Amino acid sequence: VIVIGLIFITMLNALALMSTARTDLVQRLVDEKSAEALALSNNLSLVLEHAADAILSVDGNGRGVLVNPAAAHMLGYELDALTGEMIHELIHPVDLQGRPHNRTECPVFQGSPDQSRHSGIERFRRKDGSDFFAEFSTEIIISPDGTNVGAVTILRDITARMEEEADRERFIEQLTRANEELERFAFAASHD
Repeated sequence: VIVIGLIFITMLNALALMSTARTDLVQRLVDEKSAEALALSNNLSLVLEHAADAILSVDGNGRGVLVNPAAAHMLGYELDALTGEMIHELIHPVDLQGRPHNRTECPVFQGSPDQSRHSGIERFRRKDGSDFFAEFSTEIIISPDGTNVGAVTILRDITARMEEEADRERFIEQLTRANEELERFAFAASHD
């Protein structure tokens, strides 16, 4: 009886040690994966904070979910002021030509399962009411069942570039007129 009791106790201790070792292994794996997830989350947060371009995320209804500091600065809002707000109405109430339009007609926030990514140049509005031109790239987030659950948009202010292009076009136009006048003068001078 004593021998069988000792064998039984030894087996119970071995099972307890195996169970403890397995629990420790599982806990160690959980801790490692938690640390990896935290590091990834911190890295993504740093990327969003230090991105040079504006990054906006909206839900399926068009309400702001995430706005990075560059977007808040570009648009003239406090960082949390756009969260929960209807983004389209605040920053994109007019089209490229300055005509009012609604969200269903908006090229920035439209999308379908067939075409979830699109980009272009549009006119946007700052909090102070001033307009600026920006290149945008939008990726619509489509759920597995095919519904639009949101979008991520990246904006880059190109107002200065567009003004430089307009100045260049004006300069080319002036140069063309000057060349035409010079040709007329040369023709008149050679005729005389």
